Amino acid sequence: MRAQRTNWLVAWLLGGAAASLGACLLPEIGVSEKVETTGGGGSGGGAGGTGGTGGGGPTGCMRATYPPPPTTGDGPSMDDFVVAIHSIDMGDSVGADPPGFDLDFTCTCFEEAGDTCTTGASKPRCDSPGGVDNAASKLFQLVVDYLGDTYFGSDYYSSSADIGDWSFLIRISGYNGAPDDPEVGVALFVSPGLEMGVMPKWDGTDAWPVSDDTVGPAGTTDDPIHVSNGAYVADGILVATLPSAEINLSGGTSTITVKILGGVLSGKLLVEQFGNRIEQGVIAARWSVKDVFAALSSYRGPNDSKLCKDGSFVYNAVKSRVCGARDILTDPVQPASAPCDALSLGMGFTADPALLGPVVPAAMPTPGCPDGQDPADDFCE
Repeated sequence: MRAQRTNWLVAWLLGGAAASLGACLLPEIGVSEKVETTGGGGSGGGAGGTGGTGGGGPTGCMRATYPPPPTTGDGPSMDDFVVAIHSIDMGDSVGADPPGFDLDFTCTCFEEAGDTCTTGASKPRCDSPGGVDNAASKLFQLVVDYLGDTYFGSDYYSSSADIGDWSFLIRISGYNGAPDDPEVGVALFVSPGLEMGVMPKWDGTDAWPVSDDTVGPAGTTDDPIHVSNGAYVADGILVATLPSAEINLSGGTSTITVKILGGVLSGKLLVEQFGNRIEQGVIAARWSVKDVFAALSSYRGPNDSKLCKDGSFVYNAVKSRVCGARDILTDPVQPASAPCDALSLGMGFTADPALLGPVVPAAMPTPGCPDGQDPADDFCE
């Protein structure tokens, strides 16, 4: 079993009704809404920015949001079905627009809009097109720069999933099979991967083992820990809000655990003859600075290497990027005068038909950094 070496958990996200979030999604999902500016463009700009610095800036934010819940009634439900994450996009491709949502309801650097919390920077930290907030993508890009895509990043984890090393499973229940369904059930499970030597067919016949840390006391998949507290399908788009939890990104030689808050899962739900799929999937969340340092503490690389608070150039560069990327509040009800204490995060994904397999023990982490060098104890000044 690959359980001891591979596992990618994405179990996440925000409480509250999905309809109240009003967040921006990638342009290919949902309804675009152009918001015209009244001035001469945003005050931001620079690398990765979406705003101008004067009259030549964009004229508005093309906001792409997932649809609100449908108003039509429910109908008879089809059988429950499962899809397995087949590929992910961590936003680590330099020059590409990162996946995500407009978590703070503001297109920073558009419409003369500034930051929604205090960053201490002289210029706003501009959103990506569509008002997408994804500061974590820049951190992931930095890690890929240092480690190379052989040990980290979208290509690495997608390739590992493709050969059966790990996946993340989404079970959808109570769905009526139509383009609109006002209420469906969504449960999430991590899989540590198929048996050694078994390659997935990705045709709906693969039975993926389920890690026991994603099920409750009953110890079965009938008792999932991570369950949506508000999910529906509108215009063929699945939208689900979920409680906060953890993400464990793992491949053959690299693993890191991420705890995230305040997000949404959405994607185009395709009901097909030989199995159902999700395309253009997006997960977005808030990643508190405290939890970012805890994630650095959890990192294990080739030969069980660690990212320790040892004063090295690599660690100092990563810390600088973390502290310099803060762009959002962990608690969204705080005023804009409050200091930013989190990074926005977004990931894209595709998922193909699958089956739930047996529940298996979760992989145990190896010992961490020496005393006094644990990043979990670090902070931004």
